[in-house]
Amino acid sequence: MLILDNEDIRRLLPIVDCLPIAERAYTDLSSGRAVDRPRVNLALSAGDRREYVLKTWDAAYPPSGVAAVRLTSDLLNVHSYGERLISEAIPTAAGGRYAGLILLFSITTGEPLAIMHDAYLARLCTSVAVGLATKYLAREDATILAMLGAGRQARQQLPALAAVRRLVEVRVFHPLADDREQFAGDMQATLGIPIYAVDHPRAAVEGSDIVATATSSPLHVYEASWVRPGMHLNMSRPSEAPQDIFGVADVLVTAGPDQPLTYAVGGAGAIWRGRQARLSLDAEQTRVVALMDVVSGRAAGRTTAEQISLYGAITGHSVGILYPALGKEVLARAEQAAVGRHVPTDWFLQAEVS
Repeated sequence: MLILDNEDIRRLLPIVDCLPIAERAYTDLSSGRAVDRPRVNLALSAGDRREYVLKTWDAAYPPSGVAAVRLTSDLLNVHSYGERLISEAIPTAAGGRYAGLILLFSITTGEPLAIMHDAYLARLCTSVAVGLATKYLAREDATILAMLGAGRQARQQLPALAAVRRLVEVRVFHPLADDREQFAGDMQATLGIPIYAVDHPRAAVEGSDIVATATSSPLHVYEASWVRPGMHLNMSRPSEAPQDIFGVADVLVTAGPDQPLTYAVGGAGAIWRGRQARLSLDAEQTRVVALMDVVSGRAAGRTTAEQISLYGAITGHSVGILYPALGKEVLARAEQAAVGRHVPTDWFLQAEVS
């Protein structure tokens, strides 16, 4: 069995290589050739304004011959931000670190194949989905991108977006001038696309064809009045988008059709219940379709050039099928490149049935 850390995975799997793998996985999930389960949160009170949460995602992908479980075990600081509760994972594990893993299993023998760190792959899955959403929803002639955010998620999303549309201009906004200037310089050198740092989000959004938000903001980061017909909008989290954009958008595509399931004791879990309540659009839900169904052709996306399309966690978070799909690709590349640490599979097998 192989153990891989985030640096191993980062070297082995650039995001542009993930897009065709993800496209097949989404199609197979939509068509019933794969199965996954909504994320499950187990939340416990861990003291004043602190919670422990165990989060798990499960998916099985027969075309790749594997199943995967992603799990995170986190202590969270919970804060109030206006009417919202927001959380921040704190590094309480040994050495000031975090605990997050992806376990990969063979569906032929049942045995474990790999244990991987989850941080890079988790961000990768989010960025890949944004890339696919843009491929299927943005106008074919979309060339100008507004990127709101300049962190690690934005640095992953931009290559995915550049892989699916011929971008001729990128405008990036981040509240910190040094960060947006650094992002613009780094990414222009990497991608060869003109990238301009702007000093207000409106300067990025107005006149663009695609808007991508990749922030940690608990409040919306642009206004619906800046949006014009024909735009495609991506959001990494629902709080980034103004509430009235859901009524403005003609096409609503959700990351996943199902909301996470939360089980809590000791007064914990309010943050997850609040997020789930905000994901409910009531009357709007009848016109929300899942990204996997758009990719597979089972649901329509954009049908005219003038429509405004919106992608994100509208009624549910991302599906977990990319963990086995991309996990198997990482494993194959690691074995070929002799990367990672081998441990005896026997350590994880038992002679008695459970």
